[in-house]
Amino acid sequence: MKKIFKNIVILFFIYGAGAFFWPLALVFRFVVRKVWILNPEDLPKLEPGMLVLYNHPDLFECMYEIFLVPCLLAPQVFLHPLKLAPWFTLDGHNFTDKWYWAWLRCRAINICRGASAIEKRATKAREMLGILKNLVGLIFHSPEGGRTCTRKFTVPSKRRGMHIGKLVSSTGWLASKTKAKILLIWLENGPIKMHPGKKLFSWPNLKGKVIVKFGVVELSEELRAQEPADITAFIQEMFLKLADKE
Repeated sequence: MKKIFKNIVILFFIYGAGAFFWPLALVFRFVVRKVWILNPEDLPKLEPGMLVLYNHPDLFECMYEIFLVPCLLAPQVFLHPLKLAPWFTLDGHNFTDKWYWAWLRCRAINICRGASAIEKRATKAREMLGILKNLVGLIFHSPEGGRTCTRKFTVPSKRRGMHIGKLVSSTGWLASKTKAKILLIWLENGPIKMHPGKKLFSWPNLKGKVIVKFGVVELSEELRAQEPADITAFIQEMFLKLADKE
């Protein structure tokens, strides 16, 4: 009975949220032409236990990516809602602790911020690992640990000079523990504007358009055996190569 109730909650979450956000994403893509997918053919067939990593550039200066990324994969998730039900890594202080984000709690993995929360973050990393190993959905995760525009350290791509925040160290450890492919999603909406302390959400600035690129990473057994820091560096390099793709 408990499992049935849980599945009903998941279905309500997926189709309830999807009924609002997916049509909105379609309008942005096909009507107002604000979202362009550069290589839709490179979007793979989704697998349970897949780690979906995306950069966090603060699209339209209103964090549009946290709604856009799930919508990009929505068609496949709608067809297999229980098998591909997404999990989201969110900052509990800014999101699920607030009453108006309560609808996210059933699929949220709260990530604690600050130096004093290291042990709690390690617990959450183990929770994410359990989800990946048990093949109970997808995990949507921004490995920069926050918005690119507020990172202290960013890394530029070699050819186009696009920036990504230095990936958090747990990225490689988590990636090494899953056998599924890792889906990379690169998002850009013009040059990164550094504005530390900017509010999380503000009125959207709809100048320009959003470019979306897909990439897939499959770690070899040799790479999985390396140190997590080396795997993190490899994934970061794959992100930057994707950023340079035209």
